[in-house]
Amino acid sequence: MDPLNPSAFEIHIPTHKAVVQLDELAASLYPDPSPNVLTLHDFRTRYPLTGLGEPATRAIEQAQRINQAIGDFSQRGLCEYQIGLIYLYWGKYRGAAQQFQLAQRQWTFLKNQAPPCLAHFAEGVARQLAHQYEMASVCYGRAEHYLTQLQNFPQADTPDDFMQDISRYLKANFTAVQQVMWQAEDKSGEVIKIYYGLPDPSDYGEHCHWYTIQRQNNKFLPQINEDLLLLVDEQIKNYELTDDNLYVVYKDDAEGEILLQSLNPQPPPFRRIYLGTPRTTLISNFARLDGIHLSDVQEVPLTDGEKLGIVVGFWHRLLLHHA
Repeated sequence: MDPLNPSAFEIHIPTHKAVVQLDELAASLYPDPSPNVLTLHDFRTRYPLTGLGEPATRAIEQAQRINQAIGDFSQRGLCEYQIGLIYLYWGKYRGAAQQFQLAQRQWTFLKNQAPPCLAHFAEGVARQLAHQYEMASVCYGRAEHYLTQLQNFPQADTPDDFMQDISRYLKANFTAVQQVMWQAEDKSGEVIKIYYGLPDPSDYGEHCHWYTIQRQNNKFLPQINEDLLLLVDEQIKNYELTDDNLYVVYKDDAEGEILLQSLNPQPPPFRRIYLGTPRTTLISNFARLDGIHLSDVQEVPLTDGEKLGIVVGFWHRLLLHHA
């Protein structure tokens, strides 16, 4: 894992779970893929440092060209499916969904209904992770149609483990999507507009929480606006101290420019929670925290007890409008 550029697989629990399930389902149908197919395993082995960079992109394009030229619909579909897994691994959910669509188009030419069932299910997983719940529901419905045909007309080349696993995963995911959409219908319009589709912070870590922003003016950290929600991890000790860090702090004796409010069902018992940047001093190659900037002109001392967390991610409210 590259600590400066971690994949979604490494930091996002639902993505990790989805990739493992989809990889195992594909391995059940294709235990011995063609060497011309760039699999997720190949990708992780060859590009542990560069990730989804230029070398991997060239390898992906090369695999697509080779399999297209060979013309084997089964392996062409598997090629596109594995590329979808690679995109999913890195959190490129919409790109993954498009790749699973390409896989499905190739696999429709096969007599076996299992591969297109898998492709529709995989696209549904990608849509669900992208918070496109209605589209995910459609994909799961299509996968269920293929699964019903497989159950009514069993095929000898479809493993029993595949049938049992995808049936269980499909039922669980479809139920989860339906619950999200039903909850949205029960909430007021304003709540849906702001919070519908917001990921569970525990997906990113046991001690992570969301915070909303209220600005006093736009002088301090102007790139942090009220359209953003901040993902904050309470485990500050897990992160290196740098000047670029953004800290969530409690200061009852100061006035900051960016006031925060926790969305935690049990928010901290502090009234004045601010966003700030650290002032550090480098001593023997180690950074020391000397204070916190709460505005472009105000710096105050900071104790360990006043540090509530560190910002580890952002979510734009516009994404929630289209969830």
